Amino acid sequence: MATEGAGDGGFDKLEPANLVILGDRKGQSKKFGGLLIDIIPDDQYPDKVRYVCVGVDGTDYEVAGNAALSKRIKKGHIGCLIKFVFEGREKGQRNEFKKIEVFVQPRDRTTDKQKELFPAWHDFDEEGKEKKEPADNFDEMG
Repeated sequence: MATEGAGDGGFDKLEPANLVILGDRKGQSKKFGGLLIDIIPDDQYPDKVRYVCVGVDGTDYEVAGNAALSKRIKKGHIGCLIKFVFEGREKGQRNEFKKIEVFVQPRDRTTDKQKELFPAWHDFDEEGKEKKEPADNFDEMG
């Protein structure tokens, strides 16, 4: 995220991403939900992606991906409401992994109340309405 005109000589100030890491360690989130707006490469890990979501507060967040998420979340989910819930850790054949549940709501099931919470939802309509600032409350997503 850049702030136009910040800095000297026409440089833009680069802001850090609002990174969401799902898990049970300090600084990690046990749940997150929002409107999935893009899937981008992870700058630090070339074999991973990040899921860009607009949160209920109107802020763009990048949810750190992993192998389990990349097998379930596809480009076709962009424009849908999505929820991530960390369920704990499990032992695999080679190592321990995070168990993360993912819930995606198809666009035809989005309620008017949810559309009000996420006005950017309309950016993915055929009509392409203008983006407005969303309301704030994860639990009101439904």
